[in-house]
Amino acid sequence: MKSYIGDGQIRIVGKAWEVKHQLHKMMRQAGEGATVAEYIGALHRGSSSGRSGSAGRTLPFPGR
Repeated sequence: MKSYIGDGQIRIVGKAWEVKHQLHKMMRQAGEGATVAEYIGALHRGSSSGRSGSAGRTLPFPGR
């Protein structure tokens, strides 16, 4: 499974149960009542590493 995070968007690619698990994990990190848009905004603000471009990041699915 892979997650692609870009400017204001996130794409999660994998089997249905993997996507569901990843979304639940993201929402636990974001806190109760947070929206996906707020989570993505926080990721974008937190990863300002001076890079320019719209390639985005690829996050591997953590192993079991």
